[in-house]
Amino acid sequence: MIALEELCDQNKNAGSRGQAHDVLDAIQCVSFLSSLHFWKEVLRESRDAQKYLQQKGLSLENCAQEMKAFAAFLSDECDALPTQSVDNALTICEKLEIPIEEGRVSRKIIPSKQLKT
Repeated sequence: MIALEELCDQNKNAGSRGQAHDVLDAIQCVSFLSSLHFWKEVLRESRDAQKYLQQKGLSLENCAQEMKAFAAFLSDECDALPTQSVDNALTICEKLEIPIEEGRVSRKIIPSKQLKT
């Protein structure tokens, strides 16, 4: 963020300054920060599953178990992870004094039963 703030300096050319300001505004919002937390958790689990599946000599049964474990993680976390992600983003916004526009934070979670249909 420091580099973007420096590019927003009045001494920089207008094109760079405008683009840097747009990017800075985009990353300093609840939705972006929520997405970062959400995908960090999902991709960490995905990476772990991929590493496991790349081992030589795994049986089909072992591979199926790993995929079931990954699917179980997604199923177990489908309700909690979005809420945790928003809460984490709100904490970061408060810590960094990033303003939160009223009405832009949605905590409505789609129940996992509806996702499975």
